[in-house]
Amino acid sequence: MTITIKVEESNSDRISELSDPILHHIFSFLPFRQVVQTCVLSKRWEKTWQSSQVMEFDRTMFDRGSRYHYLYVNIELNRVLQRRAKELFSCLVRILQNRQCGDMISFKKLMIDMDLFNDPEFRTLLDQCICNAIGCNVKELKLKLNSFSSRLCNLPEVVLSSKSIEFLESKCCKLELSKSVIDLSSLRNLCLNRVYVDDHMIENLVVGCPLIEDLRLVSCEGFRSLELFGLSKLNGIKLIDNSDLRRVVIKTPNVSSLSIGGPTRPREIKLGFFRNLKKLILSCAFISDNWLHRQISKLPELEYLRLHKLYGLKSLKLSSPSLKMLLILECTDLVEINIGSPNLQFFDYQGDIISLSLNALSLTKINLHLCNHILDARWYAKYVEFLAKFYDFSEVLYLQSDMVENMIVTRELREILPSPLSTVKHLNLRLVTMSIHLIIAKLVDGLLWIAPHTKTVSIEYGNLDKTSFKFSFSYKKQVIYDGKTVNCCKSFPISCWQHCAEKVELEINHEYYRGGKNTKMYILKGAEFMEQIDAVCSIF
Repeated sequence: MTITIKVEESNSDRISELSDPILHHIFSFLPFRQVVQTCVLSKRWEKTWQSSQVMEFDRTMFDRGSRYHYLYVNIELNRVLQRRAKELFSCLVRILQNRQCGDMISFKKLMIDMDLFNDPEFRTLLDQCICNAIGCNVKELKLKLNSFSSRLCNLPEVVLSSKSIEFLESKCCKLELSKSVIDLSSLRNLCLNRVYVDDHMIENLVVGCPLIEDLRLVSCEGFRSLELFGLSKLNGIKLIDNSDLRRVVIKTPNVSSLSIGGPTRPREIKLGFFRNLKKLILSCAFISDNWLHRQISKLPELEYLRLHKLYGLKSLKLSSPSLKMLLILECTDLVEINIGSPNLQFFDYQGDIISLSLNALSLTKINLHLCNHILDARWYAKYVEFLAKFYDFSEVLYLQSDMVENMIVTRELREILPSPLSTVKHLNLRLVTMSIHLIIAKLVDGLLWIAPHTKTVSIEYGNLDKTSFKFSFSYKKQVIYDGKTVNCCKSFPISCWQHCAEKVELEINHEYYRGGKNTKMYILKGAEFMEQIDAVCSIF
């Protein structure tokens, strides 16, 4: 029996025969610049990209790699970029006008991210693009206009009365209201960055967004007071570095995330009872002990608390059963921390060695960056005592240090101080600065005194090019000090690692910021571990 299969050749373009919705779906996986480049394929493709549901225009559409600072030093380049930008926006105006006249006038997103040229024609074209986008019932509007001067772009008033916009982001703009009423009845996300808006405008803006879910005001000017009442849909609030803001009143029932701070802090902060607040961030503000204690007592569901550069805070007392993550960073006035949070899982502390009381049975990860001023016996004693506070908790400890010397307790002090963290199984060290005299073997010895019999020790340093050393230790069964006199560890509660370590596996990684990675593996055995470590690591 013979079967004959006849294959007919076809020169048809199967992709171009796909429907517009399918092509738009394919476009969603491509950078917008590549989407525009499909116009060279045929007239069908040109019409298809112009009816795309997402349009994103940035400086890469007309600028092939020039840097921002060139705009200051190369006047001719500035003129070229400005001319290309006007050509681009002229094209965009025509496209959006055609969309309004056609059957398909609505689309999902318009994003414009580029330099704000000080040119009347350019700004007129920009206004026309924005107004035409509103006419096309755009749902997501992002205007990221990088201004190199104090002159801001006035946002067209038609934007503030759009019933289609659900997400509005504006940068380097000015919001003004003459006769129109703000009516953003569909708006759910509002982000203003470096925007000028006065008190009257901000008040009307809040009233005109009844369905708002996320509000972000960053580095804005003009308004001195912000009052948020009701707004049952409001879920997230971020108020950072608003230079003129002096008074904040928030009484919205369903907020789950709140962030307030910046170098120019509000002088008056009044918060209501947040029964659903899970995340609170306070930074760069003057906060009293009593104020913070009262606010946290109103947060029964708080899970994440970050306190960064709070001035005036001296004694922090937390008793929150729901708290899972606590970050206390650079609070220089703080002298005492008392934590009673049984479900706390992550603790991050950066600052001086202070009085610490910790009751956190679920703690699994600790990150410490301890500052120091004078490296003497008294400081090391306080240092060891502070580390010992975590003896019964996490098996994983992350240390960060400005100086290598912080990690190396002298031999004399080891004779009188106990090793603080014999229960830690994984010790990780990040060096902020790397000394040219760094001896990895000496540093490993210091870390193994801090955490005897740890399973792994990791050391990392470098910002652009990064180098990391990971040591994995295998021990003999006997790790308890048997009472014999050994000079190196006669006062240890458990035996020194040198007398019970069997094998060390060493992995050295060097990552280059321009790409590429160099990895080497070593297995070290024998009694002279430190000499072997020193020999291997000295080549890096």
